[in-house]
Amino acid sequence: MIEEIMRGDIVAAERRVHAIVGIERLAWTQTVDDLADAVVGSGAVPPKVREDAFHIAIAAFHSMDYLLTWNQKHIANRQYQRQIETIIQSFHLTPPLILTPEQLWEIDNETT
Repeated sequence: MIEEIMRGDIVAAERRVHAIVGIERLAWTQTVDDLADAVVGSGAVPPKVREDAFHIAIAAFHSMDYLLTWNQKHIANRQYQRQIETIIQSFHLTPPLILTPEQLWEIDNETT
């Protein structure tokens, strides 16, 4: 979501836009919209931050193994994790493992 990374400090936004040049963008589908609506409708993600539900939905739709985020308020929120997983499964999709980078680091260190 280009619009999201263009917000805030102009210099930082330009760096973010430059950083994604050449990175493939995942397709947006009606299923992504419907899944995001379901996540918001369940109360797991508030309507005011609907974009966070899109991150979850697009990762699930495209069968991502992981969704890394520093957003523990609305995306990597343990309180709503199971609810989000259930909604994703109701769309016959496999939920990604939603983690902070630190949590992934811990998992990686445990396996090595």
